[in-house]
Amino acid sequence: MADKLTFPIELEQDTCCSCGIVFAIPKDKYSHLKEKHGTFYCPNGHQLVYNKESLTDKANRYEAALKKIKDIQIGAIFNKAQLELAIEYADRALSGK
Repeated sequence: MADKLTFPIELEQDTCCSCGIVFAIPKDKYSHLKEKHGTFYCPNGHQLVYNKESLTDKANRYEAALKKIKDIQIGAIFNKAQLELAIEYADRALSGK
């Protein structure tokens, strides 16, 4: 007689928005579907997708926006310094110093 192999699987419960059937998905697959907005099917064959922006997506979007703002600020500071230097050189040239 063959030995049994047993291992635990963590499941996430969900409900089909089309037919209302309650089903479970392995937790790692559930996380992947939510993060990547992947298509999957309920046990009755209805196509489902998690469209809502995940926390990871939102954090990445905010991080990208913050980086863009910082880059603009750094560029503005650099441009201001260059303009101040140009004005100083122009003043020196006009005053003959």
